Amino acid sequence: MSKLNLLAPDYRVKYFNDGKGGKAKYLNIPQKFGRKELVSDIKAGAVQYKECLELFDKGLSRVVLIGCASEEDGYMAASYLAAMENKRLGLKPVISEDDLAGQNNLSDEEVRKTYKDLSGDNRYYDEYSDADNFSKRTEGFWIEDAYRMPVIKVSELRGYEPAPFFPGTMNMAQIKTDDPTIPYWYNCTREPICIILSQSDRSAGLDLVNRSMDMFESNRNVYVIIQDIALNSEFQTVENYSIPFRFYNDDTTVCNFVLENTADYLQIKVDEEALKNFRVTQFENWLDRLNLKLEKNFPKRSYVNKIIKINKASKSELMSLVLKYVKLNKKDGDNVLIKDDFKILTKFKSLGAETGAEDSMKSSLRLENELVGMEGVKRQVKEIVALMNYNRAREELGFGKSNFHNVHLLIGAPGTAKTTVAKLMGNMMCEQKLIRGNRFISVNGADLKGMYVGHSAPKTKALFEDYDIILIDEAYSLMTQGKGSDSFSQEAMAQLIIEIEEHAMDKLVFFAGYGGLGVSEKDNRMKQFIDGNPGLKSRINSTIYFESYTPDEMVEILHCQAKTFRFKLDENVNGIVRDFFIRRVNDENFGNGREARSLLENATIFAASRVMKLPESKRTKRAFETIIYEDVKNAIDRMESSNMLQTGRKDRVVGFIGA
Repeated sequence: MSKLNLLAPDYRVKYFNDGKGGKAKYLNIPQKFGRKELVSDIKAGAVQYKECLELFDKGLSRVVLIGCASEEDGYMAASYLAAMENKRLGLKPVISEDDLAGQNNLSDEEVRKTYKDLSGDNRYYDEYSDADNFSKRTEGFWIEDAYRMPVIKVSELRGYEPAPFFPGTMNMAQIKTDDPTIPYWYNCTREPICIILSQSDRSAGLDLVNRSMDMFESNRNVYVIIQDIALNSEFQTVENYSIPFRFYNDDTTVCNFVLENTADYLQIKVDEEALKNFRVTQFENWLDRLNLKLEKNFPKRSYVNKIIKINKASKSELMSLVLKYVKLNKKDGDNVLIKDDFKILTKFKSLGAETGAEDSMKSSLRLENELVGMEGVKRQVKEIVALMNYNRAREELGFGKSNFHNVHLLIGAPGTAKTTVAKLMGNMMCEQKLIRGNRFISVNGADLKGMYVGHSAPKTKALFEDYDIILIDEAYSLMTQGKGSDSFSQEAMAQLIIEIEEHAMDKLVFFAGYGGLGVSEKDNRMKQFIDGNPGLKSRINSTIYFESYTPDEMVEILHCQAKTFRFKLDENVNGIVRDFFIRRVNDENFGNGREARSLLENATIFAASRVMKLPESKRTKRAFETIIYEDVKNAIDRMESSNMLQTGRKDRVVGFIGA
């Protein structure tokens, strides 16, 4: 298993005077970590931090602005950069954790001496020789260290930046240097610091950070983290977009900051698929670190997706907390986790945890986990949903409404899950409030034509009044084959175009049918249908092509079908099933996924006959759920015989024998 050197940012809080004084928030920077370790992490799946490596290789500027989707991403990037820079400079920690633990028990004089010995810096303490005054200041005592980087929330800067109306002057809070409420970071003047501008700081923009930069002009590095939810699909929810955070930190503000501070600017962003893979890698590493294992065939990806929905900013830390909680409920010595162990997630439903059964997962997860293959189809569906979210966000920012028509073409052979994908795509949009509901209907194109003149238009209009997701299958059947459009077809099509235009954004419409790369132009009725209606063709925004399944994918579909109906297939059936579908995929009547279902149904016929012949004492639960090799072999023989009877011989020549 590939290992990550840095699983999560080591964010810590230190309290002064046994909790009676102030507190310091800081990142504990990993030691013995350099470029080699980051390269290893990127190879293990942390591809979103590749730009950190490129920035380091170029040579860091003193100020680095980090755009990220979450605080965790920002802290990770700052930790990576600071650790590599420390190793490049050959720096060692100033003070050990053991020393820090006993720091609060030192006398004033010992603290003063410790600081001088470690730092050689008298600037701070020479001003406070008075013991009482110095005692007040120890409430905020902090020894600067390259491996302990202070984290400053941007709101903490307010009141300490130079007065905006009198350049070069200081606010009153800065003049009161004997005030014990002065934050611990105020006198951190040498080592790197980190300033975080998170989504919760909407009222404080990057301009406040910019005004405060004079305070940190002597620090070796200043890392400024600005959270931008648009950089990561994991945080693109309706709630997040209701008040776009970037409104307070637009591109102009970012550019001004970069120019005025000669800063580097990097963005921590990653595509959805790479992010899912990275989360699974993090999960695997936490399992390894906690000495835990998973049962065979455990659906890791599905459960990782459930866990990260819990409302906690640090997703990596969240995984460790969940696993520790699961481990707490295991018997001593039992380190193998099964699906039932994660039923405890129901306790966190109020925090947004995905806790339902597999069949009640959100549609985006079902699209990913339930459909075999079809990577291109899945990618297109996600892209369309992302575009709808993008258009809504632009509208909320005042850019006006999009002219995007939510109309799509689904083409491919029968049995390639076109209807299933249409339903899931509609449910995804409904869950994200991109369409009003998920009422679904699938109709044949011919169904739109009325029984008499004037009946087709209201019949078509009713579809859009009663349903949100409309699939028009075999759309070419709306036309009269070989004769073009009749009056019924023209009436239905005219109303269809009106409805599509009126409901461009709040309905989802699909035209489906047989077509694609393997169909000749003269036989491609979907192409003829679309080309014959320019008004419709100009409103179709995407074409999603469903390829026929490969033999290996058919084997996987058969197993998925069996699991759905709670059957267990003998493992040794894979070979004969694959050989059967190798023969079937090239047949012009190949039914794709439907044939996997048909094979399972035929196998259960033979299983039923076999089990019911057993003595009643042997009709166990296991007997009723198991389909053996002979059941599948007999089912294949029957299906091949049926195919021959239905299609007949193709090599027979018409004429007299011997003529």
